[in-house]
Amino acid sequence: MAMGLMGKVTAGVVVLALAGLGWAIANRALEAGAEGGKRDRSRPPAPVAVAPVTTGTVVERLQVPGTLTAIDAVVVASQVAGRLQAVHFAVGDVVTKGAVVAQMEDAPFKQALAAAEAEVLVAQAKVGAARSTLSLTERAAERAKQLIERGVIAESERDQREAELLAARATIAVAEAEVVRAQTRVAEATTALAETKIIATWDGDDEERAVSECWVDAGEAVAKGGPVIAVLQVDPVQAVLQVTESSYGQIALGQTAMLHTDAYPGHGFPATVAKIAPNFNPASRQAQVALLVPNADRRLKPGMFVRAELALDRHDNVRLVPVDALVSRSGEPAVYAVAADGTHATRVPVRLGLRDAGMVEVTGAGLTNRVVTLGHHLIGEDGAIAIAEGGADQGAEVQAKPEQPAAAAPAGSPGG
Repeated sequence: MAMGLMGKVTAGVVVLALAGLGWAIANRALEAGAEGGKRDRSRPPAPVAVAPVTTGTVVERLQVPGTLTAIDAVVVASQVAGRLQAVHFAVGDVVTKGAVVAQMEDAPFKQALAAAEAEVLVAQAKVGAARSTLSLTERAAERAKQLIERGVIAESERDQREAELLAARATIAVAEAEVVRAQTRVAEATTALAETKIIATWDGDDEERAVSECWVDAGEAVAKGGPVIAVLQVDPVQAVLQVTESSYGQIALGQTAMLHTDAYPGHGFPATVAKIAPNFNPASRQAQVALLVPNADRRLKPGMFVRAELALDRHDNVRLVPVDALVSRSGEPAVYAVAADGTHATRVPVRLGLRDAGMVEVTGAGLTNRVVTLGHHLIGEDGAIAIAEGGADQGAEVQAKPEQPAAAAPAGSPGG
């Protein structure tokens, strides 16, 4: 029994000891938490860069790659077969409508024309001879008629004279037909001689085009209808784009665009939507859109790769912040709004709108005149900040140019 009592006393002592140890640990934890709180309260302000919240215009832009093509191309061909005497234009030259671009050897055609003209003279001479014969035949028939009436000659002579008269008249008709045929040959020979001059011609009001191909040189034989040069319409040109279904409904005829090409960095070429395909390619799920691009200085060349920017939407008089001001926590976009005295910043949830040129449209309660653009991750719970030297107006230069081209970003997506 003494041993049982001793065991109970020992167990009680152990329980008391463990309770005391737990109280000591808890107390130490509380002290450590208090010390940590003191350390947080003594944490220095976070160094940040800020930018102003501005009001202005933002444009959503769609960037689409494309290729420049000529609106019209014409192959200038020879209308006659023969040997090419000269080519007056080379690739890259500018040709005026109606200009003689090449010359065929014309000696054989001049000879053919002279022969045709001689045939006309021969045929006309035959007509004259036939008319003389007809005149004689008519007089002979008249004398025969008188002699028959007087009974000098037989009645059968009348039939013979009439037959001769019909034959003379038929001879005249044949001779006159030969004149017409010979004159037709003269016209054909004249046309063929004129066609030895190969002339550039095309439909449309443009008076000048550029030579894009030259297939033959002087001295080479050319078949009838054989190509000699090709000329392209280079002002205006067209840019052919392929757009997806998500953008198709936002594009309309007459809509303005700006083109950029690596050949002319930093320079934009204005364009207008001229054609929109009514169907989508079943393989690529894209539709073709053609832009009309003025090209008076002919700097743009068919075949060039271009990037087209189309303005899809525009919001005026909206609040804008730099994209760098956006933060995202739990999938919710927000900004750190800077207090008026510049010593604290508060996280403010925002709704995003259009983006352009490094700026984004925002709406939300609690926005101030400035937002943090750099150093968000350093801001503590108390929101104490220290605006770094040179960081007071970061983003102001971007806002000064709100219309600079920039790729459109889906509305509502946070920047960081």
